[in-house]
Amino acid sequence: MAGDAFRVGSLIDVKVTKAKEILAPSYRFNPDVDEAAMRAGAMISYGVRPRD
Repeated sequence: MAGDAFRVGSLIDVKVTKAKEILAPSYRFNPDVDEAAMRAGAMISYGVRPRD
C-alpha cells in the first residue's frame, strides 16, 4: 500500500489469554451516577462523540 515509504522494523504478536475489568475511580466515588451519564460526561470532557 505505502511501498517502501514506511518500512516496518519489527512486529509484536500479542495473544490475550486473560482480561479483567478496569474500574475508573469515578465508579467508586459517584455510585449514584449511571454508566450512560458517565459516558456522556466523558464525551463532553474529551470533545469526542460516539461512533455510529
